[in-house]
Amino acid sequence: MYFWGVVFLVVTTLVGIFKSERNDEDELGVLETYQILIKVMKKKMVLIFIVFALTSRIGLCAVDNITGLKLIEKGIPKENLALMAVPLTPIQILLPLLISKYTAGPRPMNVWVKVYIPRLIFGLLLSALVFGSSQIGIYNPERESGLDFPIYWYVTIIFVYILHQIIVYCTFVSIMAFNAKISDPEIGGTYMTLLNTVTNLGGNWPATVALYFVDQLSEFNCFENKNSDAQVAAFPEIEGENAKLIDSWNDKSLKTNCTDNGYDFRTVKDGYYTEVLITTILGFIWIAYFKKYIFMMDAVEKEEWYATNKKEKKGQD
Repeated sequence: MYFWGVVFLVVTTLVGIFKSERNDEDELGVLETYQILIKVMKKKMVLIFIVFALTSRIGLCAVDNITGLKLIEKGIPKENLALMAVPLTPIQILLPLLISKYTAGPRPMNVWVKVYIPRLIFGLLLSALVFGSSQIGIYNPERESGLDFPIYWYVTIIFVYILHQIIVYCTFVSIMAFNAKISDPEIGGTYMTLLNTVTNLGGNWPATVALYFVDQLSEFNCFENKNSDAQVAAFPEIEGENAKLIDSWNDKSLKTNCTDNGYDFRTVKDGYYTEVLITTILGFIWIAYFKKYIFMMDAVEKEEWYATNKKEKKGQD
């Protein structure tokens, strides 16, 4: 990291010193650029895209953002999960190159639509991996954290993750190709930033909601130890005159109280599965309704996305 940090500083410094910008009398200033951006955001097609980008990940948020955490919770050691990411790295590098030839045409969103339902189905498969991990793991007293799993289970997880990554990158490359296709060359960089920002926001807000609700849909309890099913009786939450009894452990904020006293805090009912089911159903409903708008966005002329319609401008000239 130190080496590449130095390389980054040297290269960017050299670019700043030796790379000169092209002089263009028609180059827009900052104010003019944002005035055009406001015009862009009032365009009908751009508004449809914003709604599309902000809602398209609702059906995927639980699987995409919680599955890895749940695998760790079910006993997959963190170091093993990190190690499994190694074979995925070259695949993640090569996939955009392989997929780009299918998204380089005039209808890049066709690929996006085709893989959306398989991606929803793969979400159910990934949740099955989480459930399987909760059943297959074997307690090992020599481990400080995590459980022991057979090699075939790690191979299964890697195989499923590779297939899932192929589908994920199909959607990623498709939306990037689409953004590049519709971006107005007059404000190309600013336009692309707007489209990518909305796309990223559409992935971040559902993730926040999913992470919040997974605990709300779960049930928790405190047990005597890892191998016992005996529940811990209520005991004072704090000492002294203001002490009060914990009458229910069904609150993840009480985990510290349980573990600090030598007990085992567990998830009795995992809301992850419920949330995956709900979001997947919402995903099927969403694609059934929004598919026609996706095809419409992909089919209209590029000028419909531009701040100033080039055909109208030519007519005026």
